[in-house]
Amino acid sequence: ANDWFPLPRPRWGSGSWPFAVACAGRLFVGGMNCHTNNSVYFWVWDPDAQKWLKLPTMPPALRPSSQGQLVAVAADDKIFICARSFPDHFSVFDVETEAWSRVDIPAHARPGLPQKRPSLCVDRDVVRMSNHHPPYEEDHMAYDMVNGEWFAIEGGNVPRHTVCCASGRVLTVVNHDGPDDFLAYGAAPSSGGVKVYRQGHVRHGVWTVGDLIETNTVGLPVS
Repeated sequence: ANDWFPLPRPRWGSGSWPFAVACAGRLFVGGMNCHTNNSVYFWVWDPDAQKWLKLPTMPPALRPSSQGQLVAVAADDKIFICARSFPDHFSVFDVETEAWSRVDIPAHARPGLPQKRPSLCVDRDVVRMSNHHPPYEEDHMAYDMVNGEWFAIEGGNVPRHTVCCASGRVLTVVNHDGPDDFLAYGAAPSSGGVKVYRQGHVRHGVWTVGDLIETNTVGLPVS
């Protein structure tokens, strides 16, 4: 049935910043434990056994250099993970082989200031790394998984929660009373929604914010 149901939480201890991501039809959770030398735990939900299964721990050489929350996104059968503050590389987990690898983020592609905490979204073979700090109109960087190269996408950053569909549609979660999908601490309550876009005339094979044409807005069941 299309309904919500609770899942037990893995026993990852205190001092954690968890993330969740769906990949290859399975649900993964992970995060950094600041009490154990920044070790990164990783689990996958087994629907048949109705329990979490522990996966190979991220090798110390692939752990983020700074302590804090991690962000993750699924691309085909791989999960790309990076630090939300001062990211200098992706830690990549292959869900088929359960092996870890590393993709460096070159200096010119890094967000820079700690306030510019990136979010990730995948568009076909490209991992976009948007920044969320004024000016929102600045270019953002992207990683081409086919040729292993980084390049800039002009025209501004996409909202923090953005999903690119195989049909060509782009969905974003937005706060109707703010610049992005979040509210500043102490702000008045605000409603949000999911904006649905189709891609217009796309230049050079990669769409920019200006190429998107809004087709619908769906309200969220919460405020």
